[in-house]
Amino acid sequence: MMVHRSTMKMLSDLISPKALERILSDAARERHVTLSTLDVPTLQDILKRDIYKRLQLSIPAALAKRRVQEVLESLEQEAVRQTAESHTTQIITLEDQAKQFALYFDWPETQRLRAVLSVARQTTAEGRDAETLLLEGAELIETLERKLREGLVTQGQDLSELKASLGRLAGVGGPKIKRLEALVKQISEAQESRTLLPAEVERALALTLTLRKQVESSVVQQLKPEQKAEMVDGMLVTGHDEVQPFDISLLSPEAQARVQTLEREHEARQLTELAREHAALLRHDPDLDAELTGLRDRSNAAQVLGEPAITALRERLAQARADRMTQQQTQLTELSARLEHLGVQGHDESVQLARQLLSVVQGTQQAGGLALDELAQLGDLVTTLESSDARSREQLMALQRETFELERRAREVPGALTDLQPLIEQARATLAAGQNADLEPLWSILERRMGEAAQQREQMDARAARVMQDYDRYRHLAGETIQKLGRLADVLREQQRLGTLSSDARTRYLQTLESAEALLTEAQAEFQAAREVTATFGADALSDLLGVFDSDAFEQNDVATDLLSTESSAPIHTDPAQHENAPARASQDPFGLAALLAATSTQPAPALEEATLFESALPFPSGTPDLANLTLPPAGTPDLPHGVLVRTWRVTKGQVVEGDLSPAGDWSTETDCEADVLRLAWLADQAAELHPSRLTLDVGGRCWLTLPQLGGSTLVVYAPDLVMAERAAAQWAERGTGLIQN
Repeated sequence: MMVHRSTMKMLSDLISPKALERILSDAARERHVTLSTLDVPTLQDILKRDIYKRLQLSIPAALAKRRVQEVLESLEQEAVRQTAESHTTQIITLEDQAKQFALYFDWPETQRLRAVLSVARQTTAEGRDAETLLLEGAELIETLERKLREGLVTQGQDLSELKASLGRLAGVGGPKIKRLEALVKQISEAQESRTLLPAEVERALALTLTLRKQVESSVVQQLKPEQKAEMVDGMLVTGHDEVQPFDISLLSPEAQARVQTLEREHEARQLTELAREHAALLRHDPDLDAELTGLRDRSNAAQVLGEPAITALRERLAQARADRMTQQQTQLTELSARLEHLGVQGHDESVQLARQLLSVVQGTQQAGGLALDELAQLGDLVTTLESSDARSREQLMALQRETFELERRAREVPGALTDLQPLIEQARATLAAGQNADLEPLWSILERRMGEAAQQREQMDARAARVMQDYDRYRHLAGETIQKLGRLADVLREQQRLGTLSSDARTRYLQTLESAEALLTEAQAEFQAAREVTATFGADALSDLLGVFDSDAFEQNDVATDLLSTESSAPIHTDPAQHENAPARASQDPFGLAALLAATSTQPAPALEEATLFESALPFPSGTPDLANLTLPPAGTPDLPHGVLVRTWRVTKGQVVEGDLSPAGDWSTETDCEADVLRLAWLADQAAELHPSRLTLDVGGRCWLTLPQLGGSTLVVYAPDLVMAERAAAQWAERGTGLIQN
């Protein structure tokens, strides 16, 4: 029922329903609303002004005031009921959203969310305001969603590394490989369903480390007759599939370095996970925090800590957590008794607020979580209730809550907590003494740090974009460096898409960037070295370039035909003697590289009885190719058939400056198309010293054609066959963009 209906019913004995409805309608219109959209605050204002004046025309002012007051009280109760219904709906919504995190019951945020929603439901049932609790619940849901997104990015990175390791270790065989394959499959399925499996990831990573150490240690293992073991691909595997102890000093220096690197990486990951898992404990235990920091410093200094050191730290953290849980329960019992005493003294509203926090902390305790920050806040609130007077109590408690909110937000901003921690402690000491503290300067410091963090994020995203862009230029190269860089580029792409980053996610983003940039530098060096090798060794290196085409289009066919020629689509004519001697020539120079060597080497090439296919590409002594032999269709060439994929591009200094790069055919993105075009242009550039008039490549039933242009540019054409490619090149020439001709 609309709220104005109850008002009309309560006043129907004083004013006729029609008159009252007209008064309400006119008053609502003046406030730019309608009767159906009247809310409780607006109706209360109408009662105090318009209805009260109208009633005084027929009844004494005192009676009119009393009746209006009765309606106002009824409306307040209605507002409470509506708020309770609204809060109940919000609680149901939050509980539905929380179900997706039920699997992560050990997360501190999940434990606190359960406690908050439980207290909110109880508070609403008692008819009290639960708005603060609901706001906290909604914020916890956002935090959990962000944590899940960040966790999926990290799990995706781990999965890609596990798959890469599995590919290297698959030939080893044995039960451990089968277990690793099963774990990788399980993690892959979980990733697709947006589910985190941290325990399975840790087991898979530990198993991968064991297998890789086995591979390294196999070079020093000695078979013993009494051991029932078998050698599988050179690795010793016992009946229990365990690694036999070995002295790392027996390995070569390179193998020692590889094993130590594997161990350091695994230990660094374990320390990071321990720091994340026990973050709340470490904030309140400086000794343990210093110990963990010391181990991380040693690990960063390239020291291998050893499993005993990690195990000892894990045990101390577990014991310290158990001790803190016991202390937390004792403190909760004490604070509960103090609050009961305050309730007897009549501090109802303030005590109820403290009791809400107490109930949340108790719920977190029951879920097995630490709530040390909340416990400290509760202790300060109870102390304030006990020591301050009624006039200053509310303000002091609000400021105390604000200091904890300030501290919590500062933890997520780089450098903010370092600046603010002393100032926060000073403000709390002032509040504990019963004096007000000005927190505005502290918020200003936090906002300044937040601005710096936003600028840093922009820079990180820009660096990530440069890495991904540069990777696309070198992705066609082979080798472990490019493969690693490709995996990191995928991770950067996902990290770049994340919204607001937590402190841990920001750290991982920076680490990924630094690793990717280092690999990119290596890839650039390898690329330059490949170009130098090509220039030095000519044909041998050029023949190896056929392996650079690893995109979807080029992977379909490994055979490249008619690589260099000076003729158009006309067949090559040879005399019968050439055909008779073809087998002999093929055995001497199966790819016709001898002529290429003659053109690029100072040493004379091996003599062949007949000219090879590639010799026809080398009649030009100067650096300017001769296109006289290229027969292009005459001017006015008819348009190419509709529905046929034919593309023409102009490439200048490694950039596509003209041409359509939109997705089509085997190109799912513009980047894929551009990468293939640049590969052809680059290959033509490498072959320039051989002075070919053109370069053609037949791959997967499609033809690629490159032609030099005036000004140092290269024309790249893609068509179903060479005839259409030449026709497209002719149409390009008709546009006025000249090809090099003598």
